[in-house]
Amino acid sequence: MTRVSTAELSERLPDILIRVVERAERFVVERDGVAVAVIQPPAVQPGPTLHQLPALLADVDWPDTDFFNELEVVRAEMNVPVEPPQWPS
Repeated sequence: MTRVSTAELSERLPDILIRVVERAERFVVERDGVAVAVIQPPAVQPGPTLHQLPALLADVDWPDTDFFNELEVVRAEMNVPVEPPQWPS
């Protein structure tokens, strides 16, 4: 855990928050040499945002059309009818 004074915290808050978020660093904030606070990542990390989703999906290998054709062959061989669900009226 890195120790910072309250003065240093006020001067470097953006940098410290970036380190907390991106590197999961923890900081002990001290006033006159006495610990008064701890800055750390939340216990539960948030998942990706909707804004980040396209970038995360960019590298996904999607099944090609052969995959879906093979599924149809397997379904036909198993002789399992596929019926659309009945919606309540």
